[in-house]
Amino acid sequence: MEQNLVKPGPKAPHSANWKPGQSGNPNGRPFGVRYQFTMACVQGLRDGWLEVGKETMLKAAKNQV
Repeated sequence: MEQNLVKPGPKAPHSANWKPGQSGNPNGRPFGVRYQFTMACVQGLRDGWLEVGKETMLKAAKNQV
């Protein structure tokens, strides 16, 4: 059985992978998505508060633990 083992050479430092201003993940999360998610959560809480009120939401929170 013949084995062709080649030792890998030294890796380039991480900072050498991308030029300044170039993203390592160009198809990554779009700008503003976190904000939109946060605002949707806050809006959902607000809608629940307006619909059932403080007492019901506190009771539900205590019963869910």
